[in-house]
Amino acid sequence: MIEIFPVPSAMAPDVVDRVEADIRAALEHGGDFDVDDVREMVAKRDWQIWIVTEAGRHAGVVITHVALRPTAKVCEIVLLAGIDAKRWMGRAEDAVAGWARELGCVAMEAAGRLGWERRMAPKGWRRAAVVIRKELTNG
Repeated sequence: MIEIFPVPSAMAPDVVDRVEADIRAALEHGGDFDVDDVREMVAKRDWQIWIVTEAGRHAGVVITHVALRPTAKVCEIVLLAGIDAKRWMGRAEDAVAGWARELGCVAMEAAGRLGWERRMAPKGWRRAAVVIRKELTNG
């Protein structure tokens, strides 16, 4: 059985230590932050952390952020990582979406690799933008 648990804010910094390997693995594929940034953001309650378990064992982690935009509140999935995530990412999205609706969010967003788009399309996700990036170096 797959279960998704939001971590209470007071416990979130300690939980980051327990899921650090998942976070590091996700950040190998990109990201403008590191594990220390995650610790800081969850400690400040700017980001929320969710734990995924399957049959009582750790399966993954989801990190969210509620963005207050000028005309809307949007729940952003900042990071999703773990063991065989394709098995549980839809269930995790359901849990986060329900929570986001309760907070008054009008949409959810995630930036990730193209495989996410294919996996999440059956749940109503669509490409809203394309992010391109150029690294700026000194010189």
